[in-house]
Amino acid sequence: MPRRSFPLAAVTGLLIAAAGCTSSSGGASCTDAACASPTGYVTTQASVESSLRAAASKGCARFFSDCAYVCDSPFFSCPTSQAQCVEDTVADYLEDFDLPAVSPILAATCGLDIQGAACTDIPPDTPACDYALVEGCANDVDDLGTPYSWLTPTTLQAPAQVAVHLCEGVDEWLAVRVEPGQHVTVHALEGEPSFGHVWLELTLQASPQVEPTGLTSESLTWAGEDPAAFDPVDVAGTYLVRMDLSGAPAVDFTLRVEVVDP
Repeated sequence: MPRRSFPLAAVTGLLIAAAGCTSSSGGASCTDAACASPTGYVTTQASVESSLRAAASKGCARFFSDCAYVCDSPFFSCPTSQAQCVEDTVADYLEDFDLPAVSPILAATCGLDIQGAACTDIPPDTPACDYALVEGCANDVDDLGTPYSWLTPTTLQAPAQVAVHLCEGVDEWLAVRVEPGQHVTVHALEGEPSFGHVWLELTLQASPQVEPTGLTSESLTWAGEDPAAFDPVDVAGTYLVRMDLSGAPAVDFTLRVEVVDP
């Protein structure tokens, strides 16, 4: 029988509204153009394992107390001890990633969600139970920090010009304030690289508890090309831009983001 594991994320309301960037924006790390989310990710092994163990211990404790009855199910195999449960769960998650990145705040919030979930709903089906542990980007030293999910976007004060390092298969998310009738343009200041394609997707962040859907897509444009331009928006709010690299292991460029008036 396969053993049961516990996902390590929970929804939070710590999405930064893109009203402006200051050096004291909610504990975020800021430059003149960008504020990295305080819920962002870390990739150091000690931090990753510590956050995973703390969250996993919440679920394992329940399966050795009020939820012990689920071990009688023919579809569930309980570890021999609570401590072994934690170690098995951590190992299960780490083996799925080349460079695991954890948000300590999301992992801690997930632990609270696990404590409040029904015994038959562990792991709880919350939006961030998929996002406290994600794939990280190696050598990611740029102006954006580690915005590897829609729960942890880097807020931009448009017009913004920022250094970006992207890795293939690792989404990075930006947040920018847009008013009705305005539209967002995005382009890279360098020439197009020989390898690698960057897709951009824009969506309104309706709620920090609801995963974005209905994204509209554009290709990133490079020096000598017109900026990639999204359609004007009808609704004021914080809009998310997702960046996705394919066709190259990594790429570095300077990104220019503008919010254009009608």
